[in-house]
Amino acid sequence: MFKTDIWSKEQLADKKNQYCQPRTMSEFLEWYKKEENYGLLNECSTQFPVNYNELKDHPLTTDDFTFKKIAVLDLDLTNIVSSLLDEYKDITSNTSKMRPDLVDSPEKYYHRLHGFDRETNTKKITKETHPDVWKLGEYFDLEKYSVATQYQPPGGMSPRHVDFLDSMWIDFANYGFDLMNQPFNTITKSPEGYYAVRMMIALTPWSPGHVFGFEDTYWSDWTPGEVITFDWAHARHYTANLSFNPRLFIKVSGITQDKNHWIFDAINNSTIKQL
Repeated sequence: MFKTDIWSKEQLADKKNQYCQPRTMSEFLEWYKKEENYGLLNECSTQFPVNYNELKDHPLTTDDFTFKKIAVLDLDLTNIVSSLLDEYKDITSNTSKMRPDLVDSPEKYYHRLHGFDRETNTKKITKETHPDVWKLGEYFDLEKYSVATQYQPPGGMSPRHVDFLDSMWIDFANYGFDLMNQPFNTITKSPEGYYAVRMMIALTPWSPGHVFGFEDTYWSDWTPGEVITFDWAHARHYTANLSFNPRLFIKVSGITQDKNHWIFDAINNSTIKQL
């Protein structure tokens, strides 16, 4: 587990008390957007390691979940990879943007405050702009999902953090799937009754120097089509590209109300599905 001595126990406890106040999804996202100390909020929101066995009605039964390989896409991804690499060929670590769609972000500000300015380029995907990439999300049988590309040029990095999926919730609302009035669950970081999952699909092979860490464990040696999921809400994760080869992933995030969903079964039982 990471040390958190950049903040005092009192600071963490006070911010956690603020974080745990009852709110709707809309109220939480509004509070989150105005938070001045993003790093402190990010840290106090994690409860790693979460013993999911002890959580009432939660579909996970593990007590040490960081990340799991859950599937392999048995598809020819050549055209998708070639097209995306061509699209991003001029992006370097000097020009890469974490979220080009967001001008004002507490996460961006916090990263720059600590000198992390060589970002991973993350771009939203729609069925209109990239129908073949968007279609990959259908393989995960989710009630609603979003898709993004994650391109990390040599020298790019993403410092330690946990997620809130704020852009996904806002996108859902903008497209008519509005959960903003539902209570915000501070453990699942999702609307009550829903479970959010996030998958990473490798499009380019692992190279020595590609770093993807979850707490004190690492994903490496991946091959195109390999799919992992991870505890995005609680396991602190971080990436860096210290190689000379770009790293390209597809990120699929979505929700389900099905406690028997095959993704949870894959996490609990360490199974790998052929898609």
